Amino acid sequence: MKICIVSNYKFSGYGESTRPGQIAKHLKIFGHQILHICDWDGVTDNIEHIHIARNTWEKNPIKRVLLFLKNYFCILWFKPDLIYVHQFNNGKWAIKTKLFQGKKIVFDAHTSVYFEHLHFTSNPTTLGNLKEQENEICHAVDFIIAASSETEDFLLKAYSADSRKIESIGNATNIQPIEAAEHTNNTSFICVTTLPQDGFPSNSMALEMLLEIAEETYLINKQVQFHVIGGGEMPIAKTPNVIYTGYVKNLREKILKADVCLMPFPKNAVCGGARNKFCDYIALGKAVITTNEGLRGMEILVGGKNCLVANDALQFALTINSLANNKAQIHTLEREVFLIRNCFDWKDRAKKVESILQRLIQA
Repeated sequence: MKICIVSNYKFSGYGESTRPGQIAKHLKIFGHQILHICDWDGVTDNIEHIHIARNTWEKNPIKRVLLFLKNYFCILWFKPDLIYVHQFNNGKWAIKTKLFQGKKIVFDAHTSVYFEHLHFTSNPTTLGNLKEQENEICHAVDFIIAASSETEDFLLKAYSADSRKIESIGNATNIQPIEAAEHTNNTSFICVTTLPQDGFPSNSMALEMLLEIAEETYLINKQVQFHVIGGGEMPIAKTPNVIYTGYVKNLREKILKADVCLMPFPKNAVCGGARNKFCDYIALGKAVITTNEGLRGMEILVGGKNCLVANDALQFALTINSLANNKAQIHTLEREVFLIRNCFDWKDRAKKVESILQRLIQA
């Protein structure tokens, strides 16, 4: 197959770059030809990536025509069998652009933006516009892949989507699972969380909660450090125990150095699918402290067995301090996580995507 993927992929990005990047990589390994329209120009994994502006409008009419012709002939030369679109912002563009006229479109709903905004936006105009846009996309595309069963159920109910044309395929991790349990031996107690500030309100809310947790913890135990992985504009922390690392070259190494990993998502930081950063932590056998919202879509996890649950800053601080003074409890959690380290494999997820694409082409 010749597959044109449209996503927000960035070469050095985490989060929203992971799912389309890994699906593209494995579809290429399976023998398919891939052209990736995204937020980066370059070649990686033998896949050509081209940056086509999808959320801006060139005001100069001559430049606009020249850009369209360049992109049109690039796609025409590639001759895609179908278009695979990730995220609603790209779905909106894909069903409107003349570049894809006559092509079948598969829409990967990483979440529903309308569903998320229901929990932290009360503006009826914003909600109405989001719902209208998502409804149009869901009925314009040929098939929908949802990143979680919860997102699938929501799209079916909210937009009366055709149940024969929707299927859920969960997230995974591109990090190779550990082969043997690894324990840290840090001088300070290190908590790691991956929270890029890349426009997702839920990540911003989680960072706000993380800073509150750091303040509460600093009052109890000044030897605890909080390392925040990810790029974007970071607010100034009120306590010296917060370290912003930015995007790191070796995410695996950084996570392995953590004594414990955190998923500090408050109840209003809603995401329709399982957060793939959780999959990273599990693959590396790390003990995780999370909230009930952080557990969304992670049915394999049970609080008190293979993770710990805390729902406010003080509970987090007390739990972190308890673990800092009881490494045996961490090791007990890590042994349970080690048993499920292989559950989030992108190769398996990409095989399911491939099957859907093949069915759609043969239909």
